[in-house]
Amino acid sequence: MKKLLFKTGCICCLICFLLFENSFIYGQETKLLVSKGTVFNKSGKHIKITFCSMDGSTPVSLDKFLQNPNIYFAYTPDEKENWTFGTKDIERYGSDVNIKQNETVINANEVVLINPSKLVASFSKSQILLIKPFVFTNDLGYSESLAIKEQFWPNYTTYYTYFTNGKKYYGDREYLKAYDNLQYFLNISEEISSYSFYNSSRELINKTINDYLEDNENTFASLCSLTSKTVTETQIEEIKNMKKSLNAAKISFNLYFDNMI
Repeated sequence: MKKLLFKTGCICCLICFLLFENSFIYGQETKLLVSKGTVFNKSGKHIKITFCSMDGSTPVSLDKFLQNPNIYFAYTPDEKENWTFGTKDIERYGSDVNIKQNETVINANEVVLINPSKLVASFSKSQILLIKPFVFTNDLGYSESLAIKEQFWPNYTTYYTYFTNGKKYYGDREYLKAYDNLQYFLNISEEISSYSFYNSSRELINKTINDYLEDNENTFASLCSLTSKTVTETQIEEIKNMKKSLNAAKISFNLYFDNMI
């Protein structure tokens, strides 16, 4: 039991660290300087860059986003500045404005003029790590970081389903079923640890293990108090079922304890 408490303490420390690390939140729009200031316009010209649908609209349909190999961003003149796009800007913004993530520069596939106040640029999703923020860049500098909400990440639905199923089974006191879903969060990968529900999942794993052990400890103590003369066939069957349950738990929980060492 001391070993379990020690290992649980280590997990809690790790959870606190990850909670702090995940507390930084980025928006889904940013701005980029596209023209230097002049005597008459000292601040220069800026574009607002917004995550959008293929036609430049927002909000973005999740179903359509998942079905499309591209990701789209609308370029619009800063609302504080009085200027519009022309047809020549299609080629200019297609070649001059890029995405940069880590040290990788990603070029736009295409830029389309929607109207004088909006361009839409498409980028290949396969070239962007959606779980990480990125910036837009040109010869004049960089935008602030932009990040895509986790609902649009490739594996979000899968892991969110594991989490919600785990919570349901835990509430129903079906601890082995809860653990079978929550065990996927023992993998501390960059993607999994970035989900907003990751910390809650790790905490729920600890509760699931502890509550399962506590429940079975009480049952086991009760069964051990029986003498051979008082044991009924029903109680013998309970002992057999408990043995099966403990064997299943031993197999299931191996990954949990391996990750806590």
